[in-house]
Amino acid sequence: MKFSKLIESIKSVRDYKMSKVEDSKLNEILNIVKNNKFFNKGKMDIVVLNNGNKVYDSLKGKAGYYGNMIKAPYYLLITSDEFSDNKKYGGYLMELARLKAFDLGLGSCFINIDDPYTIKKHFNIKKEPIAFISLGYAYTGIFKKDISSKPPRSGMEDMVYINNWGQKADPNILEQRGLSHILYYSKYAPSWGNIEPWKFLINENKISLFIDNKNIKDVNLHAGIIMLYIEQIALEEGIPSLWHLVPQDFPDIPNNYSSIGYFSI
Repeated sequence: MKFSKLIESIKSVRDYKMSKVEDSKLNEILNIVKNNKFFNKGKMDIVVLNNGNKVYDSLKGKAGYYGNMIKAPYYLLITSDEFSDNKKYGGYLMELARLKAFDLGLGSCFINIDDPYTIKKHFNIKKEPIAFISLGYAYTGIFKKDISSKPPRSGMEDMVYINNWGQKADPNILEQRGLSHILYYSKYAPSWGNIEPWKFLINENKISLFIDNKNIKDVNLHAGIIMLYIEQIALEEGIPSLWHLVPQDFPDIPNNYSSIGYFSI
C-alpha cells in the first residue's frame, strides 16, 4: 500500500485480542526496522516482548497512555545507547514499525515510558528504552464501541510558515513548489493527546521543523515521527531527500518551540 494511503487509514488501537501473532508478521515488522538507515546509525536494538500478561502486570502505573497501561499480547521496545538524536531515530523507526504492522492487519499504540528504570530491570534491558508500543490484533467484538476514530486535524495554514515565523504560507506558492502534498499529509502524524506540536518554516530550499516543547513531554520522539512522514511523502512525490539534524536559528521563534533541523527541498 502507498505510504499516503497507509497514514490516511491507520488508527491507534487500545483494545486487543490476546491471541498469537504469526511469526512471519513479527519478522516482517522487525526486518523493516532493522534494514532502515537509522537503525545501524543509532546503534539501536528492537525487542519483542511476547508475554503480554506479564508485561501488563509489571508496568501498570509505570507506563501507559494518560497513565493507563494498555493490555496487549505483544509489545515492541526500541532501545539504544544515549546520544543526542537517539529519540528522534527511535520515533522514526517505531512509527515505521507501526505502519508496517497496520499494513499486515495488526493494531498498535504508542505507550509513554514513565519509569525507564523499571523496564530495564524487569526485562533485563541494557540500553536506554526510547520507544514503546503495544501490538496485536484489534478487538472488535459486537459489544465494543469503536472509540478509535481519527481525531480532527489542523490544516496547513495552522502549521506552515514561509520566510518568516508567523507568516502563513500561500497554498498557491506551496502548490507551485511541489510542497502541498508533503505538508498536507504531515497532519496525519500521531501525537500525544493529538496535540500536533509541529510547525514548519519554509525558507529558500529548506523545510525547517520546530516542535512545541511546552505541551509535549517527549519532543524528540515526536520529531522522529514527523520526520518519517515528511521524508516518505516527499519520496512518493518524487523528491528524494534527507533530514539534517542541525538546529536552525531564525528571528522571532517563540521560546516554547525547539528547532529540530531541516529537510532539503
